Amino acid sequence: MAAGAIAARLAGLFAPLGWGGANAGGRGDTWFSRKVRAMISHGDQPLSFIRQGLAHCERDGLQISDQGRSAVRALFS
Repeated sequence: MAAGAIAARLAGLFAPLGWGGANAGGRGDTWFSRKVRAMISHGDQPLSFIRQGLAHCERDGLQISDQGRSAVRALFS
């Protein structure tokens, strides 16, 4: 799944409001979708959540890893 399709699915789930849901400078996309695409395209960078093993780019989209699930649980415990 392409980064744009992942961004669209996440926007449907999270329904970003305010600045995140606003049009990003006349490009026809939102700031939220732009940020999602950037996180995926820069997944090879050292501080990326993908490179740190929290998620994987798979053929059918972005998949959270077991390590990522543990990190999210830790945020709410």
